Amino acid sequence: MAQFQSPSIYVGDLDGKVTEAMLYDHFRTVGPVVSVRVCIDSQTHKSLGYGYVNFQSPADADKAIDQLNGSKIPANSETAKSCRVARIQRDPTQRKSGITNVVVKGLPAEMDGAQLKESFGNYGRIVSIKVPTDEKGLSRGYSYIMYEKEESAKKAVEEMNGMAVEGQSEGQTLIVERYKNPAAIREEQLKNYNNLYIKNLDKAVTDEVLIQHFEKFGKITSAKVREAPIEGAAGDGNMGFGFVAFEEHEDAVKAKDALDDQEHELAAPEQKLSVRRFMNKKERQRAKEQAYRERQQQYAKYPNLYVKNFDDTVTNEQLKEAFEQFGPTISVKIERDRSTGVSRGFGFVSFKDHSAAQKAVTELAGSRILGSRPLFVTYALRRDARLQQFEEIQKKRRQPNMQQPPMPIQPPMGGHFGPMGPIPYGGGRGPMPRPPPMGGPLGGMPPGGLGGMPGGMPPGMGGFPGGPRPGGAGGLPAGMPPAQPVMPRPAPKPAAPAHPTGLDPQYLSQMTPEQQKNVLGERLYTYIVKKFPKQSAKITGMLLEMDNSEILNLLDSPALLDSKVDEAIEVLERHTSL
Repeated sequence: MAQFQSPSIYVGDLDGKVTEAMLYDHFRTVGPVVSVRVCIDSQTHKSLGYGYVNFQSPADADKAIDQLNGSKIPANSETAKSCRVARIQRDPTQRKSGITNVVVKGLPAEMDGAQLKESFGNYGRIVSIKVPTDEKGLSRGYSYIMYEKEESAKKAVEEMNGMAVEGQSEGQTLIVERYKNPAAIREEQLKNYNNLYIKNLDKAVTDEVLIQHFEKFGKITSAKVREAPIEGAAGDGNMGFGFVAFEEHEDAVKAKDALDDQEHELAAPEQKLSVRRFMNKKERQRAKEQAYRERQQQYAKYPNLYVKNFDDTVTNEQLKEAFEQFGPTISVKIERDRSTGVSRGFGFVSFKDHSAAQKAVTELAGSRILGSRPLFVTYALRRDARLQQFEEIQKKRRQPNMQQPPMPIQPPMGGHFGPMGPIPYGGGRGPMPRPPPMGGPLGGMPPGGLGGMPGGMPPGMGGFPGGPRPGGAGGLPAGMPPAQPVMPRPAPKPAAPAHPTGLDPQYLSQMTPEQQKNVLGERLYTYIVKKFPKQSAKITGMLLEMDNSEILNLLDSPALLDSKVDEAIEVLERHTSL
């Protein structure tokens, strides 16, 4: 089956002033153009220096790569930059391999992409040329050439390396070599190191003592023990570390293997000597970032619990024993004061299984197994997540209470409220008369109205048989205002659900497993679709693979849910990049 050829091309090294109209006019000379796009920054709305052109035919895309690679946009401008035209390569491994690339150094300042193509095009089809230029549009003296095949790159290096071209100074020649990926260069340097970094040195160690112990592994070119800038600032002036440079890489490896992490007379008391490959500042920063990423991955893989309110005398072993009854742990650590070594009253427990962590939170939270105070056990959060959660709690507390105040309770008709409850008008606290039985029309009322009156009104309007009560008109005590009609009490509002998500675990337990997943999936999707509308379905499906109890915990804590969503996004990006 013939390989599909895309009619789209990538255009790089564009000047910041190049517009989509200029890009269209430049490439329509090759063939019909369907669309063009110059990529811009979403915040500054300035050009990012590259774009894409879509032709109707793949043949026109090939023609544009052959004819317009290294051309200037606009063509009539002397200060315009030479653009780089290439096929769109979606495979990152192919983009970064560089097996078809060559680097050309020692170029004259006037040499542009068109002249380079004329000189190097004899060895194979060139799919991309990049000539870095200065502010005046002149070459910086080097360029990158990408061939279609690796054999063409090899042949160009063999025949053009050491050649002289027009415009070079006398005795100057081209340097043509295969492109090396920066990552490959770093890996090669790691394998061929000569310098060592020695740590945990005793304060009495000097340069001469350091050389004396390391020269038995091979010839040393230099050795230095770092001294404090101010005498006496670090004991006897020694800061506890130094450097040794060997002439041969093999000698450095032998010294590292023999002395690293060993008890040695050079080491400080109660410490082991540390001998490692020397790393510059960039390498140390890169290693620090890599270690941080690894910790984050471990944090995401294993559930980590935060525990506090245990006694200061509790040790790591006791904390581990208390929590391992629920499942195997990965690490247990009690935070201690660096100067005194006294426990700070809190620590962290990392479990291997999520269900074991959840069971430990449920069983140990509030218990007094490790002291007189009730334990506080919850899932550990990163600092940014804790701050976000705290802000959400404060925001909820600041919201005004919108519930209506309860209606005042009016005394019932025919009675008043005493200190012990409703008292019937009559002076005594006897039982209230029972209502007549429901039998006749309208609940036992005689036909024609209440009290036998034609108009349906009882004599005296007091609600008592036989007319008004003594002491006041209408059956009320003297001097008492007429009672207000009883206002119906507002219907009580439904009680808030016991679970913060609105999903009570007992309520979920009454559903089938399929129904539970549907309900939890709806809640997750509603939250995720607001931030990631295109990937919300995939992320929801990934999170639904977790236990229902864990999903409920995520719904309770937006910070934890955001971290899980970020992990899912990272997994999706890695999958799509493969």
